Amino acid sequence: VDFSGGALYHCGPVVVKGDGGWRVVAAGPTTSVRENPYEPDFIAKTGVRVVIGKGGMDGRTLEAMRRHGCVYVQAVGGAAAVSAASVRRARRRSLAVPGRRTVNFMVKYRQCCCR
Repeated sequence: VDFSGGALYHCGPVVVKGDGGWRVVAAGPTTSVRENPYEPDFIAKTGVRVVIGKGGMDGRTLEAMRRHGCVYVQAVGGAAAVSAASVRRARRRSLAVPGRRTVNFMVKYRQCCCR
C-alpha cells in the first residue's frame, strides 16, 4: 500500500460485505494514542502526510510528524455516518504491523468530510 503523500485515518469502521463488495456503514475516528508505539516509524517509512484521528499523539510521534512534514487532524467524534456517506470504495487489505493482529481496509473517499 502506497501512503506516500496520502492520509491515514485512525478509524473504527463498521464494514459489511455485500454482493458488490465491501460497504462502509460507519467510519468514526478511533483513539490515536494507541498507535503511538508504531506511528513514528510508519511516518518515516511511508511518507504519509496527514494522520486523522481523535485524542492527539504523543511527543515522539509529533516530532516525527514535524521532521517528515506530516500533520495531525483531529476528527469529530459522532460523525461516523457522515464520514461513511463520503466513501467511494472499500477494499480489504492486510498490513503487517508487528505485535498486532488487525484487519485493515483501504478506503477511497469522494471528498474529505473535513471542511
